[in-house]
Amino acid sequence: WPVGCTFVLLALLLTPLGWIRRIGKMKTVNIVGDVIICLAVAAVAVAATHQLQTHGVSPEVVALAPPEKVLVFAGTAVYAFEGIALVIPIRESMEKPELFAYMLVGMMILFMVILTGFGILGYLAWGTAVQTVVLNELSGPVASIIQSLYIIAVICTFPIAIYPCFSICENALFSQMKRPLIRKWSKNTFRAAVTFAMAALAYFMAAELALFISILGSLCSIPLAIIFPAMLHLKLVGGAEKVSWMLIAIGCCLIPLTLYVDFLAWGEAS
Repeated sequence: WPVGCTFVLLALLLTPLGWIRRIGKMKTVNIVGDVIICLAVAAVAVAATHQLQTHGVSPEVVALAPPEKVLVFAGTAVYAFEGIALVIPIRESMEKPELFAYMLVGMMILFMVILTGFGILGYLAWGTAVQTVVLNELSGPVASIIQSLYIIAVICTFPIAIYPCFSICENALFSQMKRPLIRKWSKNTFRAAVTFAMAALAYFMAAELALFISILGSLCSIPLAIIFPAMLHLKLVGGAEKVSWMLIAIGCCLIPLTLYVDFLAWGEAS
């Protein structure tokens, strides 16, 4: 079974899910995906703990990594903010939007604890030899089940993950169309084309997945996570100008630095 056919099949599965337009309708599939992701995280955590108990801390573990590795990690770590664009649509669809601030702060703290703890645990267990997709560290029949379930999780969470991209692009491209039916199917065609384009990009970038994610994080996630929130705060709220400008400056410096290190590492890998 050729790998390319797998990507085509995934694109065919994701295309109708991408046609969902209301966040409320995504609730069921998103919950299924979230549950599966939690199971996968738990399975990897158990495997890492077993690795530590059996073999101890990896001899490759160091307290301080080389600066170039830290910058590659910065681009990858900030990719954790990929879902930040969903904040406003989620608030608008909440039954009790007055609880949004508490929910946001609580979830950010929870994600910080999970990502930090999970990363440290995996690094202590497998060191620098850890595979880019950590699910590949699992072994036995359970590994195949977890990996298969995770594919289902990615499919289930696709509609809500891609929603902001589709909404922004469609408002710019199709808002002037008068006929509802033509506008609807133009949007559907656009969404299908984007889905297949992403599948093609994933196919060609699979060999350098870690660096590709770091580049995406540098170009897209740093502005979303650091620069744009500070700019919006200056424009809409005001106050704390020094902190806001400091964040903008840090973000503007991080983008070229991380991109330079990423492309340098990519060249060495090639």
